Amino acid sequence: VVQEKEKEKERKKKAERRRVMLERAKKRLLGFREPVDKDKKEEGDARAEAWDANENPFWQPPMYVPAEGPCVEDFKIFTDEYVEVRDMGMQWHGKYRACLDTGNAGCTLIQKHVAQVLGLCDALGRPTESRWEKQSVNGVVAGASEMIYMCTLTYRLKGKEITCRAGITHARLGCDLLIARREIQEFERSGYTFKA
Repeated sequence: VVQEKEKEKERKKKAERRRVMLERAKKRLLGFREPVDKDKKEEGDARAEAWDANENPFWQPPMYVPAEGPCVEDFKIFTDEYVEVRDMGMQWHGKYRACLDTGNAGCTLIQKHVAQVLGLCDALGRPTESRWEKQSVNGVVAGASEMIYMCTLTYRLKGKEITCRAGITHARLGCDLLIARREIQEFERSGYTFKA
């Protein structure tokens, strides 16, 4: 009889735990935060947040406090960054090395071998999209220029997506993408801070 009572208590505890877990999962899906469980706080759970009992729960209950947004560091961009690039199948790929070049008043450039892997161009460097366009790109050295094909490129850097016309180059850039000043200004208009 004692064993049956213990088993029944254990079953009730399990059922209660399941119910609490389901409630928490529903709240997380709806974007609510839960008040801190005192036992978790004492156990040192890093996710448990401090809840001051003196606060008026009707003014700022913990389940209605919005989750923290992106931190300030997420809005700082530097000269050398890593970006994800969308391929022709609309899938995101890689961590490609990008150089944000404030001296590049022309267009964003992508290395031919990277564009080829992403399906943006064929083996000859011609775009796979239906509209072909060529543009002359000048280098830093006087007289250095190249006629290159242009393609539509979408890349993502620190949560922001940019779609632009990019040149497919054979030149050795020292990075996979050379991002133009125009796109850097677009990041700055969106609240990002550029640090050289």
